[in-house]
Amino acid sequence: MNLGKMLGNYAAASVFGAVMQPMRRMVVGGCMVLIVMAAAEGSAEPRLFWGAAVIAAIYAVMLTWRLLTARFGARRYHLYEHGLVETGLLGAPTDMITWPEVVAVRQISGDGLLTSFHRLELHRAGGAQLAVITMGRHRTLVAAVLERMAVPSQS
Repeated sequence: MNLGKMLGNYAAASVFGAVMQPMRRMVVGGCMVLIVMAAAEGSAEPRLFWGAAVIAAIYAVMLTWRLLTARFGARRYHLYEHGLVETGLLGAPTDMITWPEVVAVRQISGDGLLTSFHRLELHRAGGAQLAVITMGRHRTLVAAVLERMAVPSQS
């Protein structure tokens, strides 16, 4: 099916990502407390080194994962003029929806101290819904999808 010109490429989230985001922030916060305590104590004990090493390792893994998934097209949403395609962990398309198929839209957002997400459920007339989940405070993908759905289809 021809979905038209590609308009954007966005990172997808999963339940695992939603759970890992607050866990990562709690570990980083705990390591920051260790670093501050070691610095306030005035001694350069191993706590300072290990706290900094854990923070560096967490961010190195996070950035590497982001670069690899973007490079190989894994866990992405591809926005087209006439629809949306979701890719899986290996970069192959797992689900697709065209704008005329959408009969209802449900938007859920959560914004807290440790985590923030946006979920957009696109309901089909005779099939399963496509849940678009993104992490972070910015809702660029959700806004782009809602904007595309508001534009009349010109076939």
